[in-house]
Amino acid sequence: MPDDIYRTATMGVAEVARYLGVGRQVVYQLIDTGVLECRRDRGAIRCDTDSVAAFRASGQLT
Repeated sequence: MPDDIYRTATMGVAEVARYLGVGRQVVYQLIDTGVLECRRDRGAIRCDTDSVAAFRASGQLT
């Protein structure tokens, strides 16, 4: 079986910034403080889509 089956959907930093309506620097701050669940994949930062959606739904950016 391919490994992709076990991976969760992810978004890059620029995608997260567009989705949240903020700049990339804000996304990096959210990652550094542990608000968003992210990991490095071949040098790129990938954020868990469910984590990003939950943060947006929480309304913490308003």
